[in-house]
Amino acid sequence: GQKLVCEVTGQPARVICHGCRLTFYRSKEEQSLDWQGIHCKICKLVGKLRGSKGALKSEEERKKAQSEDMELNLQLLKICKNEAHKHLI
Repeated sequence: GQKLVCEVTGQPARVICHGCRLTFYRSKEEQSLDWQGIHCKICKLVGKLRGSKGALKSEEERKKAQSEDMELNLQLLKICKNEAHKHLI
C-alpha cells in the first residue's frame, strides 16, 4: 500500500485532515502547526483540486472541468505566494 507521510515532518503519518481528507500528519500537534501556517487557507481548494470528478462523458464536460481546475490552481498559487511574501519582509 501507499505509505502516508506527514506534511510537516516527512515522518510516517497517522492523522488525516478531515477537511480535504488528502493531507496527512504524524500527530495532532503537526496538524495544528500546519493549520495555523497555511492549511486553513488552502484546505478547501486542495480538496476540490484533488477530489474525484467522476467520469466526464463529453468533451464539453472535460473542458469545463479543466477550466475550473485552472482557476482553482491560480487561487491556490495566489494564496501561497501571498503567504510566502509575508515571511520575506
